[in-house]
Amino acid sequence: MPILHEEIFNDLYGKIKDGYYKIGDKLPSEKELTEVYRSSKAPVRQAMSKLEGLGMIVRQAGKGTFVNQQFMIWNKLSGFSSYFLKDLPKMYFRNLTLEERATDEDMSRRLDIPVGTDICELTRVRYFDNIPTSYLKHYTYMLSMKEMEKISNYNTTRHILYQYHGIEISRAHEVIEAVVADEHLAELLDITVGFPLMRIERTSYEKNGRVAEFVEYFGRTDKWKYQVDLRE
Repeated sequence: MPILHEEIFNDLYGKIKDGYYKIGDKLPSEKELTEVYRSSKAPVRQAMSKLEGLGMIVRQAGKGTFVNQQFMIWNKLSGFSSYFLKDLPKMYFRNLTLEERATDEDMSRRLDIPVGTDICELTRVRYFDNIPTSYLKHYTYMLSMKEMEKISNYNTTRHILYQYHGIEISRAHEVIEAVVADEHLAELLDITVGFPLMRIERTSYEKNGRVAEFVEYFGRTDKWKYQVDLRE
């Protein structure tokens, strides 16, 4: 049986997903939500933190909490995220490493910055329904180590970029290739060595054309299907 904060989360998630709360709508205050769900503040805060981590809501100091206008854009920018959108609460991350390093020529080219620029590198495993589905390596120079440390099991780097710097990701470019798992990937993704994987390089751009982030990730082909929605 779900505990209270999960019930609150599931209800609010459903209302946002189904359009009861539309993009840009202001949500009830924390006090109002405690009255609606007949709970203390703690379960409400836990539920709201998870929604915020998923990028579904954004808090604005002195104004309140709103359904994030960037949420649907973010998920449409990744073929894998859009596949899991209907079951997003089942998806979470496990952060592995976070370090700061200077760029070499290859990473400088990918991020379009000078060689030797300090960047943050975050590695993590994405789970869906408690099954490891992908291994990701994030690279950005737009977030500090302190800001990157705020990325939790439900946060995305895109959400942190928007929350702390107002950086909006407007487009992304992905390159996909078929590879097989080595020992390291096999251990992380709970598969056998030689298992077929999809390797994706994703470069995300903000509205002014600057590169905001480069991500390399490896997805299990048996658990994760790549899906895009092409429109005129």
